[in-house]
Amino acid sequence: MDDQIKKELSELRDAIVYLAKTSDYPRPEQLSYEAINKATGEYIRLTKLRDKWIAESELYDIFDTCHGNIGSFIRHEFEFSNYYKQGREYFYNRNDLLALAKELKVRNVNLPRYMKLKSEEEQFVKKVVATEKVKVGSKKKKTFKVSDAIFNINSTDFPFPSVDLIKEDIEVLMRKYKEQNLSEYIDIYQGNFAMVKYDYDLEKYVSDKVTRVCKKWCDNFNYANTALKIINEHNK
Repeated sequence: MDDQIKKELSELRDAIVYLAKTSDYPRPEQLSYEAINKATGEYIRLTKLRDKWIAESELYDIFDTCHGNIGSFIRHEFEFSNYYKQGREYFYNRNDLLALAKELKVRNVNLPRYMKLKSEEEQFVKKVVATEKVKVGSKKKKTFKVSDAIFNINSTDFPFPSVDLIKEDIEVLMRKYKEQNLSEYIDIYQGNFAMVKYDYDLEKYVSDKVTRVCKKWCDNFNYANTALKIINEHNK
């Protein structure tokens, strides 16, 4: 029993020495006042450093309703630059993060909603505006054969509809938006992009019919506004 107690006390002593970071001291001095005072100073320094910088894995402490890769988003979308990388982990200046959070609050910007908005905008553009990927040809022998008779099978540019026609379509959609009180289920951002509202805890109580109507309305509204944007840019 005495040996067991001695063993546990020895292990406890080793643990304290490890936490105090005085293992490089001679054994009699490892728990001296000087050594403990040094360890206390180091602890205070690290605490201050931790108060100044926050790890990427702890960003939820500031943006508590967010999910996904917050760090990458704020670095690219808001050009957040006061950070450093150590190994695979990013560390961000706490005061600047708080300033960003305050700025977003002043502008009435819900960060997770904004992240979702940007994601859906990108997906919609990819769906509507086809992007051609140019692939570098290989020097290897071709694995296909195109007949010499196959030439000039293409199409001219699709005729642009009139701007007035598209605006009329948007007006019809907006009348439906107001008449059917779709604002209860749909958010419109900057007047030209719509998203269905989402609440995990309440979504199952919305009828499938309402969900289908709202999604279709958003698709039609976003489609019309994207078409209007393409035509306006073409006419510049």
